[in-house]
Amino acid sequence: MPLLDLDSLTSYPSARSDCDPSAASDNGQRLSVASHGSTSSYFPEDDSCANCTDDDSRSTNSLHGSFSLPPSVCQHSYRFGRRYQTYRDDRYVLPNDEAEQAREALTHHMMLEALDGRHILAPIPDDVKMIMDLGTGTALWALDVADLYPGAEIHGVDLSPIQPSDVPANVKFFIDDIEDMCIGDAVYNYIHARFLCSFIQDPAAVIRRTFSKLKPGGWTELQELDHTIHCDDGSVTDDYPVQQYCKMTAKVTRELRGIDVQVAPKLGTMMEDAGYTDVRSTKYKVPIGEWVRDNGKDKKYRSLGEYMKYAVDWVIPPMCALNAPGMGWSEEETHEFVQKCHEALHDPSHHSYMYVYVWMGQKQDDPLA
Repeated sequence: MPLLDLDSLTSYPSARSDCDPSAASDNGQRLSVASHGSTSSYFPEDDSCANCTDDDSRSTNSLHGSFSLPPSVCQHSYRFGRRYQTYRDDRYVLPNDEAEQAREALTHHMMLEALDGRHILAPIPDDVKMIMDLGTGTALWALDVADLYPGAEIHGVDLSPIQPSDVPANVKFFIDDIEDMCIGDAVYNYIHARFLCSFIQDPAAVIRRTFSKLKPGGWTELQELDHTIHCDDGSVTDDYPVQQYCKMTAKVTRELRGIDVQVAPKLGTMMEDAGYTDVRSTKYKVPIGEWVRDNGKDKKYRSLGEYMKYAVDWVIPPMCALNAPGMGWSEEETHEFVQKCHEALHDPSHHSYMYVYVWMGQKQDDPLA
């Protein structure tokens, strides 16, 4: 997949008019069916889904099996000018609107740049049969992998039905809560999650469930950003707004929501506790901003810095709006802080970076098999 044109990324992606509930049509469309192979998944044709009611007898797919689609799956709430899912909305704190989907596309390309074009680091065989993508979102990773492994069946799982309907026959989507997945048959050879564990309440439980879903000999790979600012030359101080944002977010999300956004370095221990063997990790340095020198040697890191600058810039507004009550901030104070962060991110005198951790572990082969 070609990388995004960074020259086109000049500002925060604007939300569509349908992110305003007052702009939603009174004649919202019902759910439409999109078939992927032998499985039917359901996706809203627009954002309002105004005609979805408790009386609808429609069904969709879940890792629990087929179930009647609750109206909350296709309905949304609107807060701080952004659109959020209502299905188990306490489970995930970020929006699911077009602006967030644009940010997801950005981070997808950023990770391909960081991993030198690789989607998977775990040593899986070329003839892998069953792959699960947890928190698939808009399914960019899943669709790429479906092309790379045409003989594999790819299952993407997410709370929000925002996946495309026109997909390869070897891709299926499931609307489910990954923190409440049933302990079913071990059917997968490889399970993937990216930028997921730092936004859920109990990553250890999810890791245990991935272990139960994995066939002996299979691998799980967790690609996770540690939301901690680093600096090697003293150019980042405690009054650096993005540093303040990271510390504030870590404190408030932990105390009010039970979420650890700095969980990335701890995932290996969770994998070992779940029963994984051969647990290993690779740590990638990702600059924030355009402070890396523009020369051939550092070209990759300069590109990563641009991606990361926009990824952070675009996530700060919804996270600050969400956490402002916990900080006792007014709307005006929140807007002022967001603007300070925006200006700081575009100031190349601050040489900040974060780490992305890629953890992988194997479920040991069954010696009796």
